[in-house]
Amino acid sequence: MLKCITMLLVVLLCTSMNASANITLSKNRLFFAENERSDAVQLRNSGGSPMQFSTKLHLVEMDEQGGIVRVKELDNSAVSMLKFSPKRGVVEPGGKQVIRFSVRRPRNLDDGEYRAVLSITTSIATDKPEAVTLNSQLSYNMPIIVRHGDTNAKTELVNSRIVYFNDTPQLEVWQTLEGNRSLFGNFSVTNDEGDQVGLLNGVAVYTPLNKRKVLIPLNNVTPGDKLHVEYQEVIAFGGNIITQTSIEL
Repeated sequence: MLKCITMLLVVLLCTSMNASANITLSKNRLFFAENERSDAVQLRNSGGSPMQFSTKLHLVEMDEQGGIVRVKELDNSAVSMLKFSPKRGVVEPGGKQVIRFSVRRPRNLDDGEYRAVLSITTSIATDKPEAVTLNSQLSYNMPIIVRHGDTNAKTELVNSRIVYFNDTPQLEVWQTLEGNRSLFGNFSVTNDEGDQVGLLNGVAVYTPLNKRKVLIPLNNVTPGDKLHVEYQEVIAFGGNIITQTSIEL
């Protein structure tokens, strides 16, 4: 009997998790350049059950290992500048919900970059909120970047080396940051023949960090190879820096 109950719980939990995973977002981050004041993100329910969602803004800091830590205060918080709606609701099966954002920059705002993170929590909708349910919840954390005035950044790739995790080689490199804005870009690693042997997309470095460690998984490399590492910012998110370094295995 206990075994049957356990199996039933597992099935219900897996069903709930699969349903919750049917919510997809049209964007994974929002970026407001100097003269931009509005944007939107779309939630789409591709599953067969109504999905409820709730949203909340919070603040995070990044450590040198690339880890994200939630904090209560941030010198360059964007929370007070952001307005968005709706903050909660239900998306029907096959339906969509648009969350619209606006930014109001206060007068005499210092030049620089301001940040927040939007947490979107989803679960299967129920008309019996007082009931005990096994609905799993999934959270999506979307960075929101607001820039104002003169922003700038410089970066270099330094102290690169090869490290191994479970016998799998990875390229470890430290990315530096100077300036008053963050970085967001992609890494590509090629050998002398031009073959791509490593790729890592969507890497951020947040102020006030002056460096962070990046680990890029490698494949099809052999001792003696000379590897070329290129970092390129994503233009759509306000950067055009390209920098390179090389390392020999």
